[in-house]
Amino acid sequence: MLDTQRLIAEIAERHHVRVEPDDPVFIVVTVNQHVMEDTVREMLKAMEATLARFDASVERAENRAGRILAQSVKESGEGIRRAVHEDIGAASVKANELVRAIHKAHGERALRLWAGVALLCATVLCVGCFWLGRLTVLR
Repeated sequence: MLDTQRLIAEIAERHHVRVEPDDPVFIVVTVNQHVMEDTVREMLKAMEATLARFDASVERAENRAGRILAQSVKESGEGIRRAVHEDIGAASVKANELVRAIHKAHGERALRLWAGVALLCATVLCVGCFWLGRLTVLR
């Protein structure tokens, strides 16, 4: 509120003029005070409205940024998924080639082993027949 005694003392000190509490200058001060209060009240309302619009704008920007980020994450995930599938496909082809090479190597080795066993058996059989034949002819 308005402290008239303080104002009277300050006017006397600064301007060397004596003012009474019922002086018309206090009417002007009171009017100015009310005008300033109304102006400040209107400015506060305007600032609150501006802040509300700013908050709404920030919220819209956050929503938009969230959608953009979600879309970017989705696209990145799809890209990673495609790359993983391509890598799996390439690894599958390489694994199939490796399995074929292993089967081929084992097949050739087994073929050589069994061919050797068959040759050995044939040789033993021939030698046995020859020997048996000689034994029966000589008697």
